[in-house]
Amino acid sequence: MHRIVLTLISIALAAPGACGSSNPSGTPAGEVVTSNFEPFRAKDLDGKTVNLAESVGRDVIFVSFWATYCEPCKAEMPFLQRFEDTYAKDGLTIVSVALDGPDTSAEVAPYIRKQGYTFRVVRDDSGDIAQSLNPTSTAPFAILVGRDGRVVRRITGFQPSEADHLEAELKSLLAPTPK
Repeated sequence: MHRIVLTLISIALAAPGACGSSNPSGTPAGEVVTSNFEPFRAKDLDGKTVNLAESVGRDVIFVSFWATYCEPCKAEMPFLQRFEDTYAKDGLTIVSVALDGPDTSAEVAPYIRKQGYTFRVVRDDSGDIAQSLNPTSTAPFAILVGRDGRVVRRITGFQPSEADHLEAELKSLLAPTPK
């Protein structure tokens, strides 16, 4: 029995990334973790360098992985924009990482511009960012990092009903700490 369970776990871990929704429980699916965040550097859609090392230790960071062909990913993006509009001034840094491959990569910038999204978007053409932070290339997938540079939560999938819970968590992380 033990061998069967290990085999099933191995298969699940080796499965390719998927585009899907998270659990229907109403709270963000995700593993609560406390590991250090590995910041990355990449070019945004305008060719400007996004260097998350500059935000670690200062901002709350939300890294979202998505693809143009992923409908749950697209459903998450208006919420990301709302969070950007509301909390960027309080120290929230949002970076959205497009997982599109060569066949759909050209659709990323037009989609973002057409929707009017202003949060930072980078393409992961080399796959290095996903390899480091999202090895299964799951989409939607997000990493929430506290001001201390530690990963607070990894969130697999997205349901609109989860947005209020996520917003409450963002507010809590952005709140000034008493001295």
